[in-house]
Amino acid sequence: MIKLPADRLGGLLILPLILVYISGIYQIPASSNPGIILSAASLPTLIAIMAGICCVWLILKPNPSDEVTSFAQYNWRRLGIFILLMLGYAYSLPLLGFGLPTSVFIGAGIWLLKRDRPGLAACVGLVTTSIFWFAVTYGLNIYLPLFQLNTVGG
Repeated sequence: MIKLPADRLGGLLILPLILVYISGIYQIPASSNPGIILSAASLPTLIAIMAGICCVWLILKPNPSDEVTSFAQYNWRRLGIFILLMLGYAYSLPLLGFGLPTSVFIGAGIWLLKRDRPGLAACVGLVTTSIFWFAVTYGLNIYLPLFQLNTVGG
């Protein structure tokens, strides 16, 4: 039976998702203005690089505790819920804008990991989303729709 520390397994599972995310970045249209340093793909590229470095670090880092777990002992249900949460986030962004889906995603993700204080998780999601939106919108001058309501197919 294969045994891995949970953080190494997480790195191995998330790294292919990052590669798919990177392929999506190449579908973002390039800026037609050559004087612009930052484009619509700049932030997703930075996020992908940072996430890739974190995954590689999780896979390659030394494990001082040597705590290993068999595949049967992993919390596969929680992983499945998190993957569904990520898919829901990806599909809700074009429909609802950045604010509500991101707040819910961060809050639900924190609650899924901690499971003890859902109110605090919701507040962290809301505050994190707000700070990020203000930094991107006013700091980097990149348009990011905070709230919108689009219909499917229209």
